[in-house]
Amino acid sequence: MSRPLRIDVQGGWYHITARGIERRAVFHDKTYYRHFLELLEEMSERYGVEVHAYCLMVNHYHLIIRAPNANVSKAMQWLNVSYSAWYNAKRQRVGHLFQGRFGSVLIDGEGSWLLLASVYLHLNPVRTRSMGLGKRADRAERSDFKEPGREDVKLRLAKLTDFQWSSYSAYAGYSGKPKWLHTESILSRSGGKNQYREYVQKYITRGYDPAEFECLRARVAIGTRAFMEQSKKMVGKITKEQPDRKEVRSLVEFDRIVEIVEKEKKEKNYFFALLALYSFLVKKFFKNIKTTYE
Repeated sequence: MSRPLRIDVQGGWYHITARGIERRAVFHDKTYYRHFLELLEEMSERYGVEVHAYCLMVNHYHLIIRAPNANVSKAMQWLNVSYSAWYNAKRQRVGHLFQGRFGSVLIDGEGSWLLLASVYLHLNPVRTRSMGLGKRADRAERSDFKEPGREDVKLRLAKLTDFQWSSYSAYAGYSGKPKWLHTESILSRSGGKNQYREYVQKYITRGYDPAEFECLRARVAIGTRAFMEQSKKMVGKITKEQPDRKEVRSLVEFDRIVEIVEKEKKEKNYFFALLALYSFLVKKFFKNIKTTYE
């Protein structure tokens, strides 16, 4: 069955996500978190992928990476398979650990898009139901946006500062950074560590409009209009990946296309079938990309 299109470009910036199957935990204690970070470092060395930010939650993770060699799929497959094999051996289980394959959003590396993506990533530990910032609260705030109370701010700031399993402490100057973590590109967009810390914390102390992060959800790419137009022209460089369940229902199997072509042409003609499939996927790609203005 066909898979949704993804842009694989040399030097591309990506927001990567992967979630545990059925939203189950993939990290249980510090042993799991630490081993994943060790594998993240090894992935960076093996494939030359630059890791610029990370956040490991209980049942999913976020990364911001840059791929100088246009090999995101290979690198992420190695990371997820390696961690899954280690996890299964440790817990004496079999089967998939992650829900489908990783999610990937191509980010415009110019302007403020990269900075916004890093803020979204680093705020994950406080964007939870217990902190009053879950999805339900997001929906409510869209129609009635208001600043959080003093106690809410205090709890959220403490949670954000104390959270060990993200790159935020390195960005905010609370701790040193591992050698494999690249922070310079994103920090340069904020003006330095102090400015970055203030920039992130303003979303907690002053509140934030959840709609501001909408562009980072369920997209193939995000950026300026010019960047989105350029992304559309990259169709020929796109690789196929695992679709989510909603997209599976809307896709057509290749054999079905062949059957339709045979009926129309009264003979087997895989060239026309391939042409039809390509046309279908291109239309699907353009439908998925929604232009976002800077």
